[in-house]
Amino acid sequence: RGTDAQILQLINGRPAWRTQALDPSRRVAKLGKVNGHGGHYFRNYLMADGTIKSVGYGGNAANGDWGSSNIYLPGRVVFEDANVRFVDVWAGGSSCYALSTTGEVWSWGLNTYGQLGHGDTAGRALAKRIDYFVANNIQIAKIIPNRPNFYDYGTVLFLTTDGKVYG
Repeated sequence: RGTDAQILQLINGRPAWRTQALDPSRRVAKLGKVNGHGGHYFRNYLMADGTIKSVGYGGNAANGDWGSSNIYLPGRVVFEDANVRFVDVWAGGSSCYALSTTGEVWSWGLNTYGQLGHGDTAGRALAKRIDYFVANNIQIAKIIPNRPNFYDYGTVLFLTTDGKVYG
């Protein structure tokens, strides 16, 4: 049994406790919240440095892979602004949403019904900021993505810091 600061690694083919690397891009801060079948096929991770990694099913670019390929080792999701950092990440169906440290919402993945919030139906592997909230000075506190049933599949709700709901 290791201490809180140790991780179990294979060293020369044998398990051994080692001090965890100080690199925050290698430490998971929390698992992404899942609402729907997305969590059965792929998983998002919020890293300690505020970046996001994903692994698993690549259909609809939900895992951030440009070729919609499955990813077998966690890879960093690419955002239009490489310097943005996040406090939470959600997945619903095959659409993903991340909340930045400044209250901005970024989205990627399936967008068949416009659920990514960019005014179009183009799916995206490159995560893009939802400019509507920025242009209207709206701060988001929580994101409630779609579920996999027929009537909810293409929807998402955004709860603002002042208690309003957008969809």
